[in-house]
Amino acid sequence: MKTRFSFLGLTSNDFLYATGAAKKLVALLLLLLATLVQAEDFTYTINNGTITITKYTGAGGEVIIPSTINGLPVTSIGQSAFVTYPPMDPPYSTNVISVVIPDSVTTIGERTFMGCAGLTNVAIPNSVTSIGELAFAACTGLSSITIPNTLVSIEFGAFIACKSLTDVTIPNSVVSIGERAFDGCFRLTRITIPNSMTTIDERAFSDCTGLTNVAIPNSVTNIGDWAFSGTSLTSVIIPDGVTSIGNGAFDDCFGLTNVTIGNGVTSIGDQAFAGFFSLARVTIPASVTSIGDGALVRCSQDEIHGTRCASPDAIYFLGNAPATPSSAFGNAGNGIVYYLPGTAGWGTTFGGLPTALWLPQAQTADPSFGIRTNQFGFTINWASDKVVVVEATPDLAQPVWVPVSTNMLTGGASYFSDPAWTTNPSRFYRLRSP
Repeated sequence: MKTRFSFLGLTSNDFLYATGAAKKLVALLLLLLATLVQAEDFTYTINNGTITITKYTGAGGEVIIPSTINGLPVTSIGQSAFVTYPPMDPPYSTNVISVVIPDSVTTIGERTFMGCAGLTNVAIPNSVTSIGELAFAACTGLSSITIPNTLVSIEFGAFIACKSLTDVTIPNSVVSIGERAFDGCFRLTRITIPNSMTTIDERAFSDCTGLTNVAIPNSVTNIGDWAFSGTSLTSVIIPDGVTSIGNGAFDDCFGLTNVTIGNGVTSIGDQAFAGFFSLARVTIPASVTSIGDGALVRCSQDEIHGTRCASPDAIYFLGNAPATPSSAFGNAGNGIVYYLPGTAGWGTTFGGLPTALWLPQAQTADPSFGIRTNQFGFTINWASDKVVVVEATPDLAQPVWVPVSTNMLTGGASYFSDPAWTTNPSRFYRLRSP
């Protein structure tokens, strides 16, 4: 049975028979009536001629927040406005399905929609400049959200435990993602971080187990403690703009296979990259002056002994030895620390692992080695942007080494070829720095 209502002498049945301009007028009047009915579902306060919604008292469903009440603009949705107390578990708030927020609203308060488990859709207009702490916390039915381009920061726990959230686009206006902003959003598979961002705070994306890839822009200077811990990231590129990697920032990212640390990083916190399974090689830039306890520890699953932790296979340092505890690399396994000629502070062991001089290497086991198109060649691997001189001699018994080629190792590798290799009955090569 359909509900009938009247407004200014019109009923809902009148809409069925109205045509043309009359039909548009009836539709407008019915919409106005719906807005007035919605206004009755709120309590509010008036301050300086503007209205703050303090409580939603309606039955739930699809909620339209009016832009005006009694002729005054609605500019704020107050703290816990949609939360029911005492809480029930679950849910512990109203049965709201969707919310339309008018563009008169500039502020969404703390815990405004916290625990609205049935909320699947909310449109936040560009008029909103502030979203309070825990504003959408535990809105477990919310699958997507568009952050308005008027917002500067995403506050503490704003979307914590939004378990259905799969996609978030953050506009260029936002400069910081607050502590635990998206913590526990385990279906989140994609996040776009804009070039305006400077800070990713503590646990901002921790336990987002569906997150396999993230691009951190160069504008970011700080990655907070446990910021991406417990995610499913497979590759991480820390840009040069980052100066510090917080404690546990990528802890328990078991799928990590590749990590690139930018040249601006000075400190790597405790357990920053602990718990990966397959990351075998890590390069530490010369800018790093301190590495924390358990910062680089590889773990493996053993049916008898459970999880066992050890070091990566190889850790390459581009600069002097930083301050590092003996347990930085798990203090176990067969890992080796490599350092460049001319750098200082190295002994026979470092961080509990043996050390070795890092020298350029000719790769003899890959497909680039040997005769190719009437020439002989091989790939040289070493530190990125280093220069390597290839020398040759026809006789190892009484060698006279002659420079053949000078190679810049862009990205840590360069291919050397010797077109004159056929002019000598034998040819031997060695590598050196300029």
